[in-house]
Amino acid sequence: MKKFSFVALLTGAIFLLSANATYAYPWFARKLVDSCNKCHTAFPQNNDYGQYVKYSGYELPQISYDGLEESVIRRFLRYFPVAGRFEIDAINSGPSELRGDVNVREAQLISGGSILNNKVSWWFHKHVVQENEFISLFDGTPHEMWGQYNLRFSKNDVTRVSLRYGMSELPLAFSPSKTMLSEIPYAIYNAALGANKFTLSTPEYGFAVLATKMGGDNYNQVKANAQMAVVNGKAEFSNDFSNIFGRLSVPIGRTSLGTFAYLGSGDLMMAVADEHGEEHGEEGGEHGEEPMGQDMGMMMENSYYRLGLDFTCSIAPNANFYALALYGRDSNPLAFAESQAGRFFGGFAGLDYFMNERLMLQFRYDGVRFDSPIVEQHDDEMGEEHEDSMDDMDHEGEGDHLHGALVTADMDDIVLGLHFIPFKQFERLKLVTEYKFGLKGTGDLLMSGFHLAF
Repeated sequence: MKKFSFVALLTGAIFLLSANATYAYPWFARKLVDSCNKCHTAFPQNNDYGQYVKYSGYELPQISYDGLEESVIRRFLRYFPVAGRFEIDAINSGPSELRGDVNVREAQLISGGSILNNKVSWWFHKHVVQENEFISLFDGTPHEMWGQYNLRFSKNDVTRVSLRYGMSELPLAFSPSKTMLSEIPYAIYNAALGANKFTLSTPEYGFAVLATKMGGDNYNQVKANAQMAVVNGKAEFSNDFSNIFGRLSVPIGRTSLGTFAYLGSGDLMMAVADEHGEEHGEEGGEHGEEPMGQDMGMMMENSYYRLGLDFTCSIAPNANFYALALYGRDSNPLAFAESQAGRFFGGFAGLDYFMNERLMLQFRYDGVRFDSPIVEQHDDEMGEEHEDSMDDMDHEGEGDHLHGALVTADMDDIVLGLHFIPFKQFERLKLVTEYKFGLKGTGDLLMSGFHLAF
């Protein structure tokens, strides 16, 4: 990686502003003659047709563009499914001090769509800039990269089944990063226990089966959907498909109810005592020593599961209420010789209110509770007594839950947000301001910025 030039980004932004595109995944809008509202109440929240597009393998209506007056660039982009998104933020972890850091949080290259009469769909999502660091298109692992084969059963297309292979986010009701309305991550998705680094926010590699039951007058309304995936539990390409994820959701009127489960297991470095009688696990204790079990090859099995419920309801045409609850358990997250289980539970609940098609107000509550094993008490080299508990292993500073980070303490916070599209005819530019009030176990955070898409 190397530092990404902020000036270069602004130069690119000026170029983007000269093109005619939209804020959502722009090739969809271009295929629909630039109509974002066909799929979205407000990006990225889907309406009924948007749900149909999502679960049908990105099937779009056949539209004739004959006679449509447009530039060569627009016509090229209409048929070439590629898009980019830039997110530039000023992040202030001490809002009362009125200071913050401006950074290019993300620049993404995205491509997706369907071919062969919608029989084959694909998606490619790669971060080329992350926290001001340039990442080569050919370095690292894509956030998502998958292919999907779409099948239809019965003449009226009631049942759709898709077979997916590759790296992708788990098909949760609320995406960890790809299509989340909030810029401040859902804390429960980043919750982890001890030496087990697994989080629901991390994309995984494997196979998935997605089944959808359609209804409505033209069979373009999602009546129910189910997903089952066999994955490797890692954000990398490896063929150890030993973990299982499943989700089922059913709409009832304007409400959608879902339940999901994740079952996994893995070996962790065994926690052993050194000559001072201090316990050390994979992290090497508080002092950063190498874990003593590493050279000895002592590993302990840790099996774990995550169980959840999700809910979303359009309580009014311009208001959406949503919630998710999750319970997680690890059999031996600190890899003790005698297993000691760790548990956590929590979730989030929120309300998105669309004052109009350009302005959205947001409220969300996040909470996580941990019931974790405790390492025995000891003195460090300075003679200060402390516990190597889950709370002492917090690596997140101000409680900023980054993608795949380790959440290690009970926490509560409230997120207030404002998302604004300043120009009605210029939906590719969005201004965002969000404030997180840290109520317990986390600090305040102010995030302001703008997003561009082309």
